[in-house]
Amino acid sequence: MIARLLAKSSRTPDAPQHFETLPGHLELVALAARRMTRDRGQQILAALGLGGGYEAALTEATVLAALLHDIGKANEDFQRMVRAPRPIAQALRHEIVGLWLLRQQAALAEWVFSDLAPDLRDVVLRAVVSHHLKFHSINSVQPRPAGRPRLRVLAGHYDFRAVLDVIRRECALGPAPDLSDLEVVLSGPLSELNEYLSEQGARWPEGDSELKAFHAAVSALLIAADVCGSALSRDGRAPD
Repeated sequence: MIARLLAKSSRTPDAPQHFETLPGHLELVALAARRMTRDRGQQILAALGLGGGYEAALTEATVLAALLHDIGKANEDFQRMVRAPRPIAQALRHEIVGLWLLRQQAALAEWVFSDLAPDLRDVVLRAVVSHHLKFHSINSVQPRPAGRPRLRVLAGHYDFRAVLDVIRRECALGPAPDLSDLEVVLSGPLSELNEYLSEQGARWPEGDSELKAFHAAVSALLIAADVCGSALSRDGRAPD
């Protein structure tokens, strides 16, 4: 049994430091995202030719993306990999597992995105799935050979409930949905995600240029917040 859900390797995986846990990491990255949008958001929007009317949406989308960006690490492959003495293969990268969770679990998606316009929801999902710059269209959702038919997603774990509680506090949401462990079928392409990604790929090139610029701002801030939250937490400091 996995005692704690890790976001990164730990010398003491059954008793990790707070920043090494999944809820701790997401909380720190969200804090960094909030500070960055406060201090640099206006300048970033201006550089992209976007007006001040986007400031509140930038904070909302960036902080939510920060809270969700590693949610897919709550899967058995990642948790084994981060504890292994040498690299081991994962059937799906954690970004794809996160997208699967947020697209396929209706109760979770409705709760997380309840107050977000559809276009902003897509911006957040695009930022989440691309925050390591390793997403390569539909090929990325093809499971790698894993020698088993399913991947367990640890949505019923204590630390996953702690993740949802962080999201609830940071976004002022109502009670989180009660989830149990889930399974991703690995025997073929994830057709449900293929359909969503094909739709996004078809309409994005012809889409609103301001929305594309806004997405660039959210994605850049998320990547920066992830680096900042990870680096400073190792020094025992919160992002300021």
